[in-house]
Amino acid sequence: MMTEFQAEPSACIPDTRFQAFFGRWAVRRRILDRLTGSIQSFTGVAHVEPDRFVEEGRFDSGSGSFISRRGYRLSWQGGNLSVRFPGGPHFITLGADATQPVRHLCGTDIYCGRFFFRSPDHWAEFWQVTGPRKNYVSLAHYLRPGSGETVFAQPSFCHQVEFADG
Repeated sequence: MMTEFQAEPSACIPDTRFQAFFGRWAVRRRILDRLTGSIQSFTGVAHVEPDRFVEEGRFDSGSGSFISRRGYRLSWQGGNLSVRFPGGPHFITLGADATQPVRHLCGTDIYCGRFFFRSPDHWAEFWQVTGPRKNYVSLAHYLRPGSGETVFAQPSFCHQVEFADG
């Protein structure tokens, strides 16, 4: 029986360049909601496998906290990683570059992001989301547990970042 975050058994084996990112990751995310002025955070773990990405942890906002979970299906096409929502629709495509911009249109909301693959032990994703229903920026860091990386001790600069596509 498949869970909502499992890919089909026919998922292809990924390019070896991506295999360094398989495994367990510690995650910290800061979100600045420009509509409300609030700052939210997420702390948890992510699991990256050849056919799926699952993230679980605690989401904290000014009004409370709760357990949060998200997942994506992964598939490999022509040396690129296709990231899809659990129900199947396409979200984004990632290549093997150390830094790369991504874009996703969700109804009338536009997600402009950038991924930074700093090392096999540290990667980050930045999003600026705008539209009639959303206006926020987020910055997440993913660190391999036990790697000695200390970026989590740094103050968040999410509220100071402006994303310029291009």
